[in-house]
Amino acid sequence: MAYVEAFLHAETDEQDATYFVLHQLNVFDVAIADFEAYVARKKKQLDETRLIGANASRFNGRQLALLGHALRHQSAVYTHDSHGRSHGVTIVTARSDLAQLVALGLLVRRRVRNQFTYGPADLLHEKLAGLGNL
Repeated sequence: MAYVEAFLHAETDEQDATYFVLHQLNVFDVAIADFEAYVARKKKQLDETRLIGANASRFNGRQLALLGHALRHQSAVYTHDSHGRSHGVTIVTARSDLAQLVALGLLVRRRVRNQFTYGPADLLHEKLAGLGNL
C-alpha cells in the first residue's frame, strides 16, 4: 500500500520521484533491521551451541538437552515427570539428572504444592561459561 501511495504522489506531484525514493529507503531500513535481528539470533544460538559443546563431557545427553532448552527458554519449568517422559527414563534417573544440575547451580529447585519444579538459574549462560574454566 505504501508503494502505491508513493507512486501516486509521484504521479500527482510533477513526476517528483522523491516519494518513491523515500519509500524504497524505508524498505531498505526495515530489511537491514530484520537482517541485523536475524544475525543476532543466529549468533546467540551459535554461542549457546558452543557453550553446550564445551561442557559436553560434564553432562549426559539428557542434561545437555535440558540445558540447551533452558538457555533458550529462561521461564521454562521442569519436573521429574516431564524430564523422565521427555527422555524415556525413570523418575529416579530424572531426579538424579535434575539434582546434579541444581548442585552445580544451573537449575533452581522450588516446591510447588506437593512436587518439586526446576527452572533455569539466573545468569545460566554465565554459570555455564564459568564451568568451562574449572
